[in-house]
Amino acid sequence: MRNGMRFLTCLSLLVATLAPAMAVTDGKPDGNSHPAVVLLLMEVGGVPAFRCSGTLLSPTVLVTAGHCTNAFPGAPYTGMRVFTESDVEAGIGVTNNYPFAGPNAVEAVSWSAHPLYEAAPFVVHDVGVVILKAPGVVLPQFQYGVLPTVNQLDALKTQRGLKDLTFTAVGYGLPWAIGEIYYRVTKREGLGLGDGMLLAVVGALLG
Repeated sequence: MRNGMRFLTCLSLLVATLAPAMAVTDGKPDGNSHPAVVLLLMEVGGVPAFRCSGTLLSPTVLVTAGHCTNAFPGAPYTGMRVFTESDVEAGIGVTNNYPFAGPNAVEAVSWSAHPLYEAAPFVVHDVGVVILKAPGVVLPQFQYGVLPTVNQLDALKTQRGLKDLTFTAVGYGLPWAIGEIYYRVTKREGLGLGDGMLLAVVGALLG
């Protein structure tokens, strides 16, 4: 299991570089269905290095995973920007300058992970916030993401709490790609779509 996790970790870094930068909903291209979900690109040493999905809570506030805002124990991120197009790579040289600054991209001015992110196991405080340069990404107010209220998700602890409740997993496709490549290499499930959807739900609702 440990070797498998190490493989998935290495594979995730590879896929972050090679996988298409396209928004995906439940395994299908998302188009413009969820404009608040954007691609976050992180630089290390001024060079584009990694990317994540994130959800806009306002024009300038983005919630994402803690490891997307804090590279501990690796070299710190030195720059970030978000890309707003669903199919980012299709617009390279035409509607954007991916992975560099340009049209349909907004630069970040600051970013931070949960204060206890570095001191706890990886998944415990894996939430981060990115502040974008104003005016940011302007959308109709109803299209921005909304965080749950305190204890709102407690009802989900019981099966009855799950009744008639639907979650939609939206992001730029890396969990699916990691699982698919792992299966093709090892012929074993390493990251199922259920895992990916669970991570997406946790990420969308709790960061």
